Amino acid sequence: SARVPDLQRTLFAVMARDLRMAQWHKGDFPAEARLADFLLRWGQRLAQRGYSGTQLTLPMPRGDIANYLSLAPETVSRSLRRLMDDGLVEVRGREVKLCQPPALVELARAITDRA
Repeated sequence: SARVPDLQRTLFAVMARDLRMAQWHKGDFPAEARLADFLLRWGQRLAQRGYSGTQLTLPMPRGDIANYLSLAPETVSRSLRRLMDDGLVEVRGREVKLCQPPALVELARAITDRA
């Protein structure tokens, strides 16, 4: 049936996501890489729904993002500051602009290559 390949793709996507989350929880990746990956994936989800993939409203408070990424809230704040200082993002409250998506992709590559 044509539905079997769709089911397989869905299962593989779920397994890849679970593997990526397990790696985050083990602390295998630098905080900036985790945050870049998170921001890029959120942007992709928005773009798939017809919204801007580079002008983002964070889907949750920073404390929840920290919990999701297995980081301390202070680490998320420091990582956002570093990304801002490097000119990769602009942040105003929960509004984030991805200024240099290719550089963010490169930063997140360690995660996406292993997932």
